[in-house]
Amino acid sequence: MGGVIDNAKGMIGTLRDGLIVLIVISLFVAPAHMNRALARAGFVKGSIAGFDWESTVRDNNAQLADAGKAINLLQQQLTTTQNALKESEAEKIKLAEQMKQAMPGSPAAQTATVAPAPRTSQIISQNDQALKTSAVGRANLQERIRANDSLLATVIHNEK
Repeated sequence: MGGVIDNAKGMIGTLRDGLIVLIVISLFVAPAHMNRALARAGFVKGSIAGFDWESTVRDNNAQLADAGKAINLLQQQLTTTQNALKESEAEKIKLAEQMKQAMPGSPAAQTATVAPAPRTSQIISQNDQALKTSAVGRANLQERIRANDSLLATVIHNEK
């Protein structure tokens, strides 16, 4: 009977030591995955084998919120610039029509009726693409903020 108990104690000790080694190895092999797993489990701070660890959920959430604000501001500026370009093109066309009516056949009227420079249309096209891209990035950031908020709520709930 005593041999069975000693064997059980030995197996439990070996299993415990194996798990500790496995955790330490996984911290070096996949630290991001272990960070997420520990944070989801409710651990926000710890010390393992002499290494201190702290989850960065709160810092990331603030950084994501700041990035979202910056994207919103840039989208507004981009929209304003694009509207100004469209208005200037409309004004140019209006002035060209007035020039044609005031001085038909003159070199000034011919110059005014030349098609808009491709640069302006390229800028408008690029702005449209940038606006679409930033909207997708903004949606991704908002999703990450929601995920971090739920993770943070879980962590805070587990701290209580």
